[in-house]
Amino acid sequence: DFEACIKLDKNIPGAHVNLGLICMLHLKDYDRAIHCFSRGIRADPTYVRAYVCRADGYSFVDKLDDAIRDYSRAIHLDPVIPRYHLYRGKL
Repeated sequence: DFEACIKLDKNIPGAHVNLGLICMLHLKDYDRAIHCFSRGIRADPTYVRAYVCRADGYSFVDKLDDAIRDYSRAIHLDPVIPRYHLYRGKL
């Protein structure tokens, strides 16, 4: 249970991101998902997966400028992953 994990330690970015993925993909609660991804980024500002997931969440709610910003940050942190460039280009 990711919520229980977060209650024990709020500084585990993967727990926030996985909770956000559940909110986004299964519950279709995009605002809550974005909030979870943002908490993951606060826990570890270098956690690339959190930026990519938050960009996906932003794209679901048509906040394309925010999505582009997060994909750009992911590219800055890990420039050798070509799919991040593709995701950003599709927006």
